Amino acid sequence: MKTLPKEHRTASTILTGVVIATFGFASSLQATVIDGGFEAPVIGTSNYVIMDQSQVPGWQTTASDHKIELWSSGFGGVTAFQGNQFAEINAIISSIIKRGFCAVTLIFHIV
Repeated sequence: MKTLPKEHRTASTILTGVVIATFGFASSLQATVIDGGFEAPVIGTSNYVIMDQSQVPGWQTTASDHKIELWSSGFGGVTAFQGNQFAEINAIISSIIKRGFCAVTLIFHIV
């Protein structure tokens, strides 16, 4: 790869080099999502359970009591969009549920 003299390098030239370098490594990067469908822990059929967020892998709530409510598919006449279980928002306290994930950013300096 030909390198431009320092005085001719622009932000777009450097950015292009970063994009090209990043594409070379993109296929080796991947993210793992933990329990995207509320399938753990298994709560059984025709049932619901309210449990601490620490028992629901990959998920957190903004509720001050840290409780998440899981329902089995079909309970109360409600079918899970995916899998056998789903979360019912606002278990006891008005809240949201959220998940965290790790994203890695690679930056290359082309000289």
